[in-house]
Amino acid sequence: MIHTLQEAVPLLTAQDDLVLGLPIAAVLAQRFRLPTVDPAEFPEMVRIQIEKALPFSPDEVTTDFELIEQNETESVISAVAVRNAQLAEIAAPLLEGGYIPRQVTVYAAQRASTYAPEGNALFIYPEGETLVSAVTENGKVSLARTLDGAAPEQLRMELPQLALSAELQGISASFPNVLLDETCYELRDTVQARYRAGNPSQLDRTHECRNAARLGEAQSLAGKLAEAPVATRQARRVASKASLGRRRLRRTSLSRPRFPCVH
Repeated sequence: MIHTLQEAVPLLTAQDDLVLGLPIAAVLAQRFRLPTVDPAEFPEMVRIQIEKALPFSPDEVTTDFELIEQNETESVISAVAVRNAQLAEIAAPLLEGGYIPRQVTVYAAQRASTYAPEGNALFIYPEGETLVSAVTENGKVSLARTLDGAAPEQLRMELPQLALSAELQGISASFPNVLLDETCYELRDTVQARYRAGNPSQLDRTHECRNAARLGEAQSLAGKLAEAPVATRQARRVASKASLGRRRLRRTSLSRPRFPCVH
């Protein structure tokens, strides 16, 4: 099993199409509302808003945004930023091996674009020694929290706090889709108890979402972002050689990992 990026690099070839998935701990994510303006002016308005929210100089970070929803008067934005120094450190094993990712994205965004491209969803999955709870809207990350450890009692106390944080940001905490990584399957009863209490129609049907993302022969990377993020590969296509240094973050749909999905 591949646990680190260093372990993955020897298995790569020049023909592999690489996507680097960053853990939540490496990024700053924010959801905000802006007035809907001329499309030509909108990116600049978003950039200014992101820069106001960042605790770093704009020159120190790489940022990008996605549109969650938009009407004639208002737009809801999901913005993500990563410090350039941290991005370079994370990607160092790939760059030292001569591999440049075609895309840099966030792991939670990968899963959201695959499993919940519409509506609200809650994803619960491990990243190293922490447990991530990520709220998504229309396939974009809106809110994420990390929890040290993965004890059921800790998660039981965390879920109401997550719901409150979501409601305070104007996000509905009634999740039609709740997805739990298979490595956290022992938490299923805790999650079910929470969401059945709030909405008996939720979590009535469970099935496994198969077709794990793979790196090399039979190297399943389902839910594996352990000591460092893992570069996954899709079909064998030629990797883009564009510069990584200021590459904008954007989501991508990869092969699906195995999640026991709870609807």
